[in-house]
Amino acid sequence: MFAKSPDDVANVFDACAYARRRMDHAIGDRVENVACCRLHCNQLAGVVCAFAFNRIEGFSFLLTGGVPRHQEIGHFIDDTPNLVAGTRDNIRRGASTPGAPHIKSELIIVDRFCDGHKLRVAAETIRAIELAFRTIRTVLKDQGHGSMPLSFQLDRTASAGIGSWYCDGYVRLSIHFVSARERTQYDCRYSAMACISKTDYVLWRECAKNAWLRLHRPGIYYAAELTEFEQSVIDAGIEVEGAARGLFPGGILIVASQNEAQQKSAELLTGHSGTLFQPVFEKDGLLAAIDVLQFDDTTGHYAIHEIKSSTRIEDEHLYDLAFQVVLLRKAGRKTTRACLIHLNPNYTRQGDLDLGRLFVFVDLTSRVNQIADSVAAEMEQARAYLLSDTEPKGSCSCIYKGRSRHCTTFRYSNPEVPDYGIHDIARIGNSPEKLRELVDVGALRLDQVPLDIKLSEAQKTQVRVYRTGETVLDKNSIAREFGELNFPLHFIDYETFAPALPRFDRFSPYDHIPVQYSVHIVGSPGEEPIQCDFLHSGSEDPTASFLGSLEQHVGSFGSIIVWNKSFESQVNDRIAYRLPDERSYLAEVNDRMYDLQDIFAKQYFVHRELFGKVSIKRVLPVLAPELSYSTLAIRNGASAALAWSELLSGELSGKESDDLGGKLRAYCALDSYGMVAIWRALIALAEG
Repeated sequence: MFAKSPDDVANVFDACAYARRRMDHAIGDRVENVACCRLHCNQLAGVVCAFAFNRIEGFSFLLTGGVPRHQEIGHFIDDTPNLVAGTRDNIRRGASTPGAPHIKSELIIVDRFCDGHKLRVAAETIRAIELAFRTIRTVLKDQGHGSMPLSFQLDRTASAGIGSWYCDGYVRLSIHFVSARERTQYDCRYSAMACISKTDYVLWRECAKNAWLRLHRPGIYYAAELTEFEQSVIDAGIEVEGAARGLFPGGILIVASQNEAQQKSAELLTGHSGTLFQPVFEKDGLLAAIDVLQFDDTTGHYAIHEIKSSTRIEDEHLYDLAFQVVLLRKAGRKTTRACLIHLNPNYTRQGDLDLGRLFVFVDLTSRVNQIADSVAAEMEQARAYLLSDTEPKGSCSCIYKGRSRHCTTFRYSNPEVPDYGIHDIARIGNSPEKLRELVDVGALRLDQVPLDIKLSEAQKTQVRVYRTGETVLDKNSIAREFGELNFPLHFIDYETFAPALPRFDRFSPYDHIPVQYSVHIVGSPGEEPIQCDFLHSGSEDPTASFLGSLEQHVGSFGSIIVWNKSFESQVNDRIAYRLPDERSYLAEVNDRMYDLQDIFAKQYFVHRELFGKVSIKRVLPVLAPELSYSTLAIRNGASAALAWSELLSGELSGKESDDLGGKLRAYCALDSYGMVAIWRALIALAEG
């Protein structure tokens, strides 16, 4: 009934192979254990292709949001008996015989966690599924079926969000097409591609090969799931654009599939509507959705407004706007203004959000016009490059960038680059000429770095430690720094949540909301630590409660030991701004702080297994290997931030809140106790 191997359809959509490896139960001839298997949008589209090409009549399958609710949709479920029973019946009777006159595949997305919450379906998911449908149409035509009926049907109850599409309840996506012959393997992976989007162009400017792989080899590009941090950036953009639309009362939001959106945009522009949100334009193989498009009745010209969740203008914003200006002019729309709307870092909330002060309007028309011609040329270069069927050879351009700036597909494009090498040399990304010199002579591993190349003392030490395996231990400096600490010692870790839109009075965009801390107190040398903590679980501003608890636990004397002092100090400074009567006390707290990270930043201790990093998560396995974050439900700050967002929402039940709170306490406690363990290990080494 189903394909036994995804290789049959891999040439149609590369993601099918990845889907097959993770979901053999779904693409094979069984449906057992179809639970919690997350797919990225392009992998989902590959599965759609696989099912459609096997002519599964009346087939339907269910996807549902995972936990937590904000995660991207893409989980196959088999835990709702009444739904699954119907699904299995459809599968069992779904195999059509060769020559079947009508084949229908249906995808239903159901939000079991709805209860008034929004279910987010990324716009990329819709785009990828549409691409799969267009591919099916091409294959049918090339197999001699002519213009066989194929429709993309979207039934929805929707309210839109930036770059995403939301629904209350469910979404139904249906494929209808006719096939009278056996399916044959056909390589048309790229045949449906006729244009590139603004996103494609922006990615091409960052790393051309990475952008090509995203379009042609999505199984490689989407092999790694989004990190919690990456997801939080996407969510912030969605939230900010939704708020910014309030600046344009009466604007019309276009929510539809790509083709429908283009048609709707054209219809509305014919009537010269004042303001449109997300109108879609395609011309000469170029595609873009405009955040805000305004028509001026007096001049007959258009203004483009690009909304960004940043707090300043960045170079990429100019090219983003220029792409849109060039495209609209190609489409015959007289565009005379190009503006950027970004968050105002100096805005402080007082009462309801004041959108007029929350956002900054920057007219970039002059700067955009200066680069418009060069961007137009780049757009043509990008289109030719990205729509080529031939995969670009060799390394991608990120090989000349530091590790933190590497693209999504860096490992695939640069297999010769080790996981730890020259790209991890401290601050090497700030010296592009030095990095290029190393790459060009083939020195990718640290043991290949030429002895005569100019490096800073810190960089030389890092390379030497790797080469020799020695451990740098400056006992005198460690003893001197620790000798200046005053008991009781308070090993403390703050945790915060920094939303783009300020939630409480006297907060600014991306201000850190202090929601949690853990402190381990060592009263005297040799004494076992006592742990105390604070975790806010309500929906009100936690600042006063946080500070009250802090005063109780750290008092007015004794050193306060942190990891990355600048962070905790900044949080304290912002608390002092909101609670000016406490300014003097918080200044004293900052004066009592000692940064344990300095031992490693100053290279008083350097170990090969630190890999040039000084984060506590890198140091802990070296000096206290018995402690590990891997056993925790929450393992990093980004995951914790998402959890705090849920706690602050006030939408969790008491049991859910307690359970999530326990996981957050365990994570924060390991941070503070980890500092105790590292401090003790360093003392033992210094005294040994």
